[in-house]
Amino acid sequence: MISCYMGALHLWFLRCILWRPDILCLSLGFFLGDVNING
Repeated sequence: MISCYMGALHLWFLRCILWRPDILCLSLGFFLGDVNING
């Protein structure tokens, strides 16, 4: 399940970068990743 979540997050992160790169988007991506790691 974690790998599936990370896969979805990875796709969302790439889409975010390609479609609309901005600080908020990057911050949100890292925040979600940190939350996932910390549980």
